[in-house]
Amino acid sequence: MRIIVVPPPGDPTITVTVCPGEQLLDLNRLFARRVAEPSVLYANAAVLDAPGRSETAGICLLARAAADALAAASDPATRLRALSAAIRVISARDPGLTASIDDIELRTGSTSSSADAARAATRCTLFDPELSAVPTGAKVELVVDSDQQLPTALRLLRRLGPGAATLSGRFVARHRDALRRLPELTGVGLEQRIRPRIVLRQWSSREAALCWCGEGDRPPSAGRWAGWLDAGTVTALQVSELDRCEGLVVTTGGSAELAGPLTALAARFPAAVEILVGVPGGDTSSGAWWSRPGSPVRVAGFRPFRPPLPPGAPMPGGHDLARWAAPAGEATTAEVRRLLGIGVVRHDMFPGRVAGALFAAGPLPVIDGEHQWDPAVRLVRSEHTAPPGSAPGQFLVNLRSGALTRIQPALAGLLEQVRRGGPAATEAVGALPAVRRTRLLNVLRAAGAVRTAEMGVYAP
Repeated sequence: MRIIVVPPPGDPTITVTVCPGEQLLDLNRLFARRVAEPSVLYANAAVLDAPGRSETAGICLLARAAADALAAASDPATRLRALSAAIRVISARDPGLTASIDDIELRTGSTSSSADAARAATRCTLFDPELSAVPTGAKVELVVDSDQQLPTALRLLRRLGPGAATLSGRFVARHRDALRRLPELTGVGLEQRIRPRIVLRQWSSREAALCWCGEGDRPPSAGRWAGWLDAGTVTALQVSELDRCEGLVVTTGGSAELAGPLTALAARFPAAVEILVGVPGGDTSSGAWWSRPGSPVRVAGFRPFRPPLPPGAPMPGGHDLARWAAPAGEATTAEVRRLLGIGVVRHDMFPGRVAGALFAAGPLPVIDGEHQWDPAVRLVRSEHTAPPGSAPGQFLVNLRSGALTRIQPALAGLLEQVRRGGPAATEAVGALPAVRRTRLLNVLRAAGAVRTAEMGVYAP
């Protein structure tokens, strides 16, 4: 039996489909399951919670916040944010790379260089527990759909030995010529096969499998689907294709042309935009249609525009797997940072470029008629360590932004009541003297712990 292996890391909310006579071994799902185990995160935090470890205090508190959210019956969006934080925590000490829920960063070099990816493969131990699940001596196909997976795929190939596996997937099809020149892939079959992907039911809440279409994909000829597509692809969709759509993220410069169509689609299914910053003709102003409070179209996130590499154009020096002609400019990068700072407050942005985030939105616990507690903010304690300039104690940890806010002990008991929302929270806040209530809400706003309708999150 042919074993179809999905190397980590990648979107943990989707997987690939296989044919009769094939067996799926999704190592990425196994990795996500391992790092989302609260006991693993608590153990990591315990090691870091030691005197004189202020440089790792942030990771310690992030680990406890992620574990707290994953151990609780958290909503899907908070679970995704906690999973992203958990991946950052677990990868922080890996010698080859660091990871998040939707990307990796090599310790040395870039994933746009096959030589750098091969070097990272020799150093990265992060995914070794999952790689050991692949049986030796079997007929194996590694599905590599993105550059993030290449270092792990190369490490697994070395473990399996010569001639034991072939490579397929979107990334392989796009960079086949460059990959053929990689010494580590000598004698390895590079297939053009592109496997359909589906959203895992636990993230889509659909009874039937939902096909997922990413960059370069077309909707299936039949059946329900959702996707993350660029604006040009979306405007070319047929009415019959949109009739079968159940969710859509559109990467766009933010200009007004898509405002009407996407607003209409958002009445039928979850819809969001990813704003491409710096694209000619784009609109990232405060008055842009997508930034207005109350818009039914969510803001998934912001990404810098980089000019694509034309077909046949020479690769930038040493970057034989490059997709862009040049990196984003400094002004564009600075604008992305500015918009992210605003977006984390004003918009219910996605925790990453993952399919499940499109379906993971809902009402938050109500504190009073105006404010809601954001469950992505967790109340956790450190015993011995603290960020520079602070002291051990209780902290609000924001899984959206990573921000840490130390809380005075006198507030901790009240926050335990407030963060669960409901009548008890309303009563507790309402019973406070006006001055203390104002002071409390100011602290919570600064920590990002409370949100209001003006921030794009609404009471049920």
